[in-house]
Amino acid sequence: MVLGYLLQVSSAALLLAQHFALPMFLGMVDYGRMATLVGAASLLSVGYDHGYNLLVVRNPRLAWHYLAIKLALLSVACSAAGLWVWADGRVSPWLMAAAGLHGLSFVLYTFYVHVDIAHGQVKRVLRYSLASGLLLLACPLALHAVSADVAYAPALGGVLSLVLTVALRGTKVNGRGLSCLRHTQLHLGHLRLTAVKQAQISMGTIIDGAIVWVGVILVSTTYGFEAAAVYRVAMSAVGLMTQALPLPKQVLLKIARQSTDISWARRYALMLLIAGAAQALAIVLLGHSVLLSFIPVHADAIYHAVLILSAVPALRAMLELQTILHDRLNQLSWLATSALVSLALTAVLLRVDIYLFVLAFYVLLCAMGARPLIFSSTRDLQSSRTSD
Repeated sequence: MVLGYLLQVSSAALLLAQHFALPMFLGMVDYGRMATLVGAASLLSVGYDHGYNLLVVRNPRLAWHYLAIKLALLSVACSAAGLWVWADGRVSPWLMAAAGLHGLSFVLYTFYVHVDIAHGQVKRVLRYSLASGLLLLACPLALHAVSADVAYAPALGGVLSLVLTVALRGTKVNGRGLSCLRHTQLHLGHLRLTAVKQAQISMGTIIDGAIVWVGVILVSTTYGFEAAAVYRVAMSAVGLMTQALPLPKQVLLKIARQSTDISWARRYALMLLIAGAAQALAIVLLGHSVLLSFIPVHADAIYHAVLILSAVPALRAMLELQTILHDRLNQLSWLATSALVSLALTAVLLRVDIYLFVLAFYVLLCAMGARPLIFSSTRDLQSSRTSD
């Protein structure tokens, strides 16, 4: 548990460096261009990558099977995006290739990381995360120093992170290497069954990724790269606050599978609400002065956004906790339905203010998903264990 939280804290520190220091050195326009490319790359994999990683944690025996599915889906996504770029003609094919390369390296990197988490190698994962974060920080600065296009920095950093991870751990998983992928047969039934499960178990991460990266693309195409940079920095602040909350999901998944009651979940929910309230108060009192020291020109706009979103970190963490509990009770389909209903009811706010939409969506979804925290009992948990 402690190592899992240390992993969160280290990731938060690197996130702070990447998304608050980089705009200072690169400028908001170049940072917005880089964020837009990362957004395009992330949208190639956000719908499935994180979910299959968590399935690897739950069932390491099928690790190579899940990787094969991820690579197949990435190939389809890249092919569709490539056809759109070719037909549209406004986006450079080189940038599309960089986005695809970043997506591929990210898929492989996160696969190896979660395999090690599944086997209890959290210390090793901590080293990977630190090295990867430093590379993703150093590559944009290096390209900027030689007057190269920083839009290619994420792809370069992703490839170097993957190479370093493979050099430190090797490619063997469960006694087999990458060559076993040639013998892994995929069927539509496999894709259908696992797609539902991975989307449900990683719903919070998929929703977060979609909100961040679809938002970046929408803002950049509507208002320009500078506005996209403001949105990205604001969402990075929310992400930083979320990671500061003590919720190591992979560790709690194992605790939930072994627990005999749900009292642990209720204690965690109370702790998250208290910590979230403290964070929101800190934003009100200190947020503007902190932003002035990092990004003085855009501090007012970013502070306005972060102030509206100050409750979102606790809501995000609460959603992850609800996902774990729904998974334990075999009720993930209810949470998925709640997400669709929440989206339908709050989508109209996108025309008013994207930040209000994000806040309203999380408030409604967490309220709808809180049912097992309030009403579930030990008998429900025992019943779900029997149905497993």
